[in-house]
Amino acid sequence: MRVTAQMLRDRNACEDQVAIFEREWPDGVNVGIRAARKAVKLGLDLEWFAETFLPPAAWADYEKAIAPAWADYEKATAAARAEYDKAKAAAVVAAIAKAEGGAE
Repeated sequence: MRVTAQMLRDRNACEDQVAIFEREWPDGVNVGIRAARKAVKLGLDLEWFAETFLPPAAWADYEKAIAPAWADYEKATAAARAEYDKAKAAAVVAAIAKAEGGAE
């Protein structure tokens, strides 16, 4: 598959990502391993690309491949996420109270 900057724009890619892509491949690029490795080095969002352009079966394979790592990540960050959510809730309540003149 050949991808161009216009194709990325047509799929609502972030303009900063399109600019990086266009600097590297002004006339587009044939998608393949070399281009993918270069895209990683350039900091392009390959997950967005994969979800947007890959056929559903290939996307399903990707999701299956990362599922164990994602489960480990979720497990490792669950406690921190819970504390963050509590802090956000308390901050919202405090902000509302302040906006109402300090009353609860």
